[in-house]
Amino acid sequence: MTEIRNATPDDAPALLGIYAPYVEKTGITFELEPPTVEVFRQRIAKTLEKFPYLAAVDDDGIIVGYSYASTLRPRPAYNHCAEVSIYIREDARRRGIGTALYAELERRLRAMGIINLYASITWVEGHNSHLTRQSP
Repeated sequence: MTEIRNATPDDAPALLGIYAPYVEKTGITFELEPPTVEVFRQRIAKTLEKFPYLAAVDDDGIIVGYSYASTLRPRPAYNHCAEVSIYIREDARRRGIGTALYAELERRLRAMGIINLYASITWVEGHNSHLTRQSP
């Protein structure tokens, strides 16, 4: 059973361990190099000022995925919108963790009055080693 809990800046090393392979092996993050643990810690703290940041923890207490929301656009008309992101540890995919993370994130965002959610999804026709058709 996977537990969904609030992530904290102290989770940065574990979350970065999940995120870094996406940077190194794919083009979906739009980053060229993984950030440092300190930069990642700051990103988490900044997100938590306004939005939920969730961690999925397995029975052994290991973080196997995370999701969070961020500001879609800075203008007031977008105050009821958010962009959502999710990352699952490579060896934990296809176990329903993403579904559980999204469901809890959506529930919390709805309670905050967020009514529109957006996700950036990369897509490529044909074969590309950095952009695949697999969801994280």
